[in-house]
Amino acid sequence: MTTALASKQLPLRMKASFPIAVVAKAKAPSPASADKQATGLDELGTAHVVPRGKTVAEEGTPAEYVFKIVSGAFRVVRLLPDGRRSVIDFLLPGDYFGLAENGTYSHSLEVISDASFIRYPKGQLRHLLDSDPRASRRFFNLMCEQLSAAQGRLLMLSRKSAVERIASFILAMADRSQRKNGAIKLPMNRADVADYLGLTIETVSRTLSQLRADKVIELPTACQIVLRDRDRLAAISGDN
Repeated sequence: MTTALASKQLPLRMKASFPIAVVAKAKAPSPASADKQATGLDELGTAHVVPRGKTVAEEGTPAEYVFKIVSGAFRVVRLLPDGRRSVIDFLLPGDYFGLAENGTYSHSLEVISDASFIRYPKGQLRHLLDSDPRASRRFFNLMCEQLSAAQGRLLMLSRKSAVERIASFILAMADRSQRKNGAIKLPMNRADVADYLGLTIETVSRTLSQLRADKVIELPTACQIVLRDRDRLAAISGDN
């Protein structure tokens, strides 16, 4: 299989914190710490701009690069043997993909809104990790955060009801996404949400409509959500 890469490349002149593996949420460091952690990364990375619908890393191909999301949104996808699709995660600015892959990518990285990313050669990035103790410590801490997030998602999928899953998803997106006029803009469609939460599209749509009828949320458009009662939504999610 062939990996589809960006149609446009930009010279890299930006700072970045040290990444973590596969699907991980990187917390933004302070400007001072970011400058320290960026040492050596500027020389390794290349910036790319990609349109919606492109695949920048494909399941089963050699895992030669690590990606840092700069703008836009991506989905991390794996196909099951019977052809069904599982959405493993959604990546937003500041997230990383690809460092923990062993030999080949075990997931595909697909663009769901016009986006940009920085691509780091994996071998050179690992060499930087080996030679920089600060980066190694940062990597270890972020790996611990990734493990915690993965355990949380496993709990959600194995024990939570449909409405609890959707409430948890809305809260997570509210914390991760920028808002416009108080509305959370969702870059993914409801089929993506269903595949991520292990539900059907009909269940997702019906549950969102019920939350709107109960005045917990508003749905100005199909891709926007407004929180009307965050405390009640948190109680519904079971995360309190």
